[in-house]
Amino acid sequence: VSKEEMVEKVRRSLCDRDPSVMGSTLNVIQALCMADSLPFKDLVPSLVSILKQVCEHRLPSDFDYHRVPAPWIQMKIVRILSILGAGDANSS
Repeated sequence: VSKEEMVEKVRRSLCDRDPSVMGSTLNVIQALCMADSLPFKDLVPSLVSILKQVCEHRLPSDFDYHRVPAPWIQMKIVRILSILGAGDANSS
């Protein structure tokens, strides 16, 4: 599998209907962003949208922790956004 194919599959997995798949994909995106964030810069609006949905309790309550909506997913998205926004005024 080429790097481009891997990036494309990861991007598709981020939009999966199953929140567990999306949450797992965030780990892969973070790891790939640490190596090369350029292929993921355009995901900033999508990540912000996902973060907004999480904060608005749109995920199943199974993902809540003491009534906090999916805190691990929120933290992972914020970490990814910090990597994507580092040194890039447009992304941040």
